[in-house]
Amino acid sequence: GDCDLSGVTWLCLSLSISHIFNDLLRNIMASVDVLNNCQRSLNVDKTKEGDCEETCGFGVTLVEAIKDKYCSVNEFYDPETLDALRMIKESAQSSKPGAVPVQTLSTLIVESRNIITSGCSKELSSLCPSVKELYIGGNTLSRWDSVLNLLSAMPQLQLLDLKQNYALSQATLSAGPLSTAHTSLSVLVLSCTSVPFSDVVTVLQMLPNVSELYLSKNQYEDSHFDMLNRPQHDALAHLNIVDNNLTEWKSVETLGELFPNLDTLTICSNPLSGVTPVGEKFKNLRNLNLNKTMVSSWECVENLSTYPRLTELSLWHVPIGSDFEDKDRRFAMIARLPMIQLLNKSTISETEREDAERWLIRKYKTEPQRPNIYTTLIKKHGNLQPLPDINLSPKKEVSLEFCYDGIERRTEIHKVNIEQTTKQFKTWIGRTLLNIPRSKLRLFYVDVEMAPIYGSVEMKLETRSLYMYNMKDGDHINIMVYN
Repeated sequence: GDCDLSGVTWLCLSLSISHIFNDLLRNIMASVDVLNNCQRSLNVDKTKEGDCEETCGFGVTLVEAIKDKYCSVNEFYDPETLDALRMIKESAQSSKPGAVPVQTLSTLIVESRNIITSGCSKELSSLCPSVKELYIGGNTLSRWDSVLNLLSAMPQLQLLDLKQNYALSQATLSAGPLSTAHTSLSVLVLSCTSVPFSDVVTVLQMLPNVSELYLSKNQYEDSHFDMLNRPQHDALAHLNIVDNNLTEWKSVETLGELFPNLDTLTICSNPLSGVTPVGEKFKNLRNLNLNKTMVSSWECVENLSTYPRLTELSLWHVPIGSDFEDKDRRFAMIARLPMIQLLNKSTISETEREDAERWLIRKYKTEPQRPNIYTTLIKKHGNLQPLPDINLSPKKEVSLEFCYDGIERRTEIHKVNIEQTTKQFKTWIGRTLLNIPRSKLRLFYVDVEMAPIYGSVEMKLETRSLYMYNMKDGDHINIMVYN
């Protein structure tokens, strides 16, 4: 019994010591963090100008945000500050158990973390040597220097997403730490930032290999595109400038001048009302998205046929052809655009194109104003005649001859809706023609062609529809009236 009690006592004592040691270790690590922060503050003045950026007290740096999300407690320890605590550092438990070291990651996502600056360039460079994609949207970056600083620190970066950094719209663009061009970046996202378009063009001069650019919802207007004597950016192939306030095609032509090798232009949800012929611009444009614009004339569609390499076009939800059925509107577009292979994400087959061209010839054969391509299509398909208007839908009305028995009334011919029931038919005859209750009527249907063989058929079943008798024009209805 003494031995068992002694064992329990030692167990309790061991647990108490363990708890005390863990509390002591946490306090020491908190002290280490404080000392490290103090040391970093002291080292700021010793750092070369432009190498580090300080926060303003209400946000964090990109370096801090990355550490907070991806790094363990151990990785915050600066061994140069307190070498004596190296043993504690090595024995401390990681706050991100099983996490991959941040230095090996190729993609970092630090969105909506109140990042206001990039932080120390050297520290950022050592922390992110392998990063190729950086998503930093929804933060409060307010200086282009911070953006250029992080680009300088990440030479392998290929994608930079800065969407919803609204404070960049007020930033002043000046010479930053990017002493040489950043040649790895290929995708730049500046949507929902309202960054002036002139600043975008200036930034692209430092990023010669950017091939995809996103500028949606930046409140751009036509006046922002007066870009005289601006250098071209030959690498840009994909431009997304959705949901802005562009109304004139002249603004779109400016994009063609600045980016002569554009392959794909997505400019939907802008109030553009016209399209002009290509001229010297957009010679390499292959894919154009004009969904939800105000394009309203067929002349604009015909102008698109002058774009020499345009093969894919989207024209959903536009005013043009609003008086046509969907199929006819598609035919009208296909016939006017001989080079288009993909319309509204749907492939145009050879059969569909031929049907569309023949439709257009017949549609405008008797019209005074015809599409420009009309003569070309006549040479291709000939002067086609309009198709006969054949209505294959079942008849709803027939002309029947009414003959009366039991009253003096002349034979009459009436148009009768054969979709009604026998009861409804009787009621109509009694109320409208004879002014008597239907209970005093007996009706007989006579098929004039089959009457010599079958005679007449009494219409007894009141729920039966008239079309079930196979009535046709010229047949008879014999009406017997009795008291």
